[in-house]
Amino acid sequence: MTKSSLPRLLVCLSFSLLGLVLTHSPLGAQDPYFGAGSDRSMSISSSPVSRDPAWPDDPSAEKIINGDGLISNHLEVIRFLEQSSLGFTSEQVDSVLDLGIEGWIDDQIDRPTEYILPRLQHIHTLVIDSLLASGTDSSDIDWRPSYKYFNYAWWDVNMKNDDLLRHGVATALSEIFVISRRSAFEKYGFGLASYYDLLLDAAFGNFEDFLYDMTLHPMMGWYLTFVNNPKTDTVNNIFPDENYAREIMQLFSIGLFELNLDGSLELDMDGNEIETYDNDDIAEFAKVFTGLSYGTLWYRSNKQLQFGLDLKHADMTVPMIMYEDEHEPG
Repeated sequence: MTKSSLPRLLVCLSFSLLGLVLTHSPLGAQDPYFGAGSDRSMSISSSPVSRDPAWPDDPSAEKIINGDGLISNHLEVIRFLEQSSLGFTSEQVDSVLDLGIEGWIDDQIDRPTEYILPRLQHIHTLVIDSLLASGTDSSDIDWRPSYKYFNYAWWDVNMKNDDLLRHGVATALSEIFVISRRSAFEKYGFGLASYYDLLLDAAFGNFEDFLYDMTLHPMMGWYLTFVNNPKTDTVNNIFPDENYAREIMQLFSIGLFELNLDGSLELDMDGNEIETYDNDDIAEFAKVFTGLSYGTLWYRSNKQLQFGLDLKHADMTVPMIMYEDEHEPG
C-alpha cells in the first residue's frame, strides 16, 4: 500500500456516484455482479478519468466493475480509526494497514503521551512575553490563562500527535468523569489541562488508581463540592457534603442496581431490582471525603495554605491533601 491509496480510493468511488452508466445482460446462473472481479457481459462509461501523476495506478472506470476500485481494507481501517481516534491522516491509515489492528493498538499503547498542560504553559508563556515586549502593563495581563488557552492547546496537540488511541479514550472518559468549564473553571485553563492529562494517564491504566487520583484532583474536588468538606459538628448543625459520595457510586463505579456478569439486572426472590446502596451508605461514605483541601498555593497568591482556602488562591494542578483535624473517621 502507498500513501496515494486513499485519494485513489475516493476517486474510484466517486465514479460510482457521478456520471456512471452500467449495462449488463440478464442474470444467469454464473453472471458477474458489481465488484465481482469480472467485467464479462458488462460495459461501463463514465466521465473522463482524472489521474494524478503521484498515483501508481490508473483509476479507470472499469475498476468499479472488476473490484479493483473497491479497496475494502481501506474502508475497514478508516471505520476503525473513526471509532478509535479523534482524527487521522492517510499516513496513519497506512500504518494500520501495515501493522494490523492489534499491532496498531499495541504500538499506540507504547507511544509516549502528548500531554496538554506543557503545551498550554508554553503557549501562555509566549503570549505573556509578547504582551510584555509590546509594553503591556503587567497588571493588565491574565496570569492565569482561561479555558480558551486550554482549547487552543488541546487542538494544537490533537492536530499533530501520534498517540491517537490514548486521546480518543481520554476524550471518552471526559464525557463520563465530567468537569465543566461552564463554571468558575472558565478562568482555570491550567486546571482543565491538568485534569485532562490525568485522563490521558488513565486511558490505559488501572481503574482503581484512576478513581483515587481523580478524587484528589482539585478540579474534581471543587466541581463535586467535596473540597473543604468538614467533619460532623452537631452543635453547629454541620454535616459532611454527600455529593461526591453519591456520584462516585452512582455514576463513576457500581451504579444504582446490582448486575449479573453479562450486564443484565440481578433480581431478588420477588423479581425486584436490588439497589447497590442506600442513604445510610451515602452518609457513611461521605465521611471518607472530609478533610481534603488544596495542596499548594497559586504562585501569585499572598494567602496561607490552610483548610478552607478559596479556589482563587489554589494551584489547581496539584493534588489535594488531607487536613486531619477536619477528617471524620468511622
